[in-house]
Amino acid sequence: RTILDLFSGPVLFFVPRSVRLIVVKDLKALVRDPVQWSQFLIFFGLLALYFFNLRTFQYDDRNLFWKNLIAQLNLLATSLTLATFSTRFIFPQLSLEGRRFWVIGTAPMKRDHILFGKLALCFVITVGVSEVLIVISSVMLGTPFPMAVLHSVALLGICFGLSGLSVGLGCLYPDFSEDNPSKIVSGFGGTLNLVLSLSFVIVVLVIQAVPCFLFFGKGVLTAFEFRSWVLLALGAIAVVSLVTGLIPIQLGLKKIRSMEF
Repeated sequence: RTILDLFSGPVLFFVPRSVRLIVVKDLKALVRDPVQWSQFLIFFGLLALYFFNLRTFQYDDRNLFWKNLIAQLNLLATSLTLATFSTRFIFPQLSLEGRRFWVIGTAPMKRDHILFGKLALCFVITVGVSEVLIVISSVMLGTPFPMAVLHSVALLGICFGLSGLSVGLGCLYPDFSEDNPSKIVSGFGGTLNLVLSLSFVIVVLVIQAVPCFLFFGKGVLTAFEFRSWVLLALGAIAVVSLVTGLIPIQLGLKKIRSMEF
């Protein structure tokens, strides 16, 4: 048992053991491919470097309008990075099984577990990285607590929606004959996934940004009205994220159940 095997137990306690084994297999494949993990570090390393240097620009000394604007831009940067990451790394995961996919397909487990494993891997990674970055941003900017909670929950919904989109569409448009992730992503399925991911991110960001700008920017809402708008925004984000994530997963499940090996 490796460190990844020991680490997967407590982190993925909410999924069956067979699904955890699929996740560990994918993580080991990522670690063994320097091209993959080096690109992963570039994706989030630059973003982390920016967040850790927020105080250099004295953003924490500005008024609430500018804090809100900068916090929204930070959330936008994180979300767009997540959309690109899920398309680049998660969408091709099923296709990268290649001609060896029949080994997993004929294993003594439900085929659904294959998709759930990919979904758990994407969701855990994106939530772990993005929530840490947005908390760092909120603390350094001195973001008001209701807005910080709104951003954290919005990112949680974005992570789920992007994970469902990438895994579901990756199953709907697989390419088992190609072992180059870049070529898999550049096909029709990868392009569709990126477009839908960006559209989903924009919708969620607009939903959560409306009450923030009305309260911190325009000042047309009272504190009580702002909290009510935040609750409505959280409910709308939950609905949009569930629909965006679950529909592709359901379509992907139908596809994988009918695959012949």
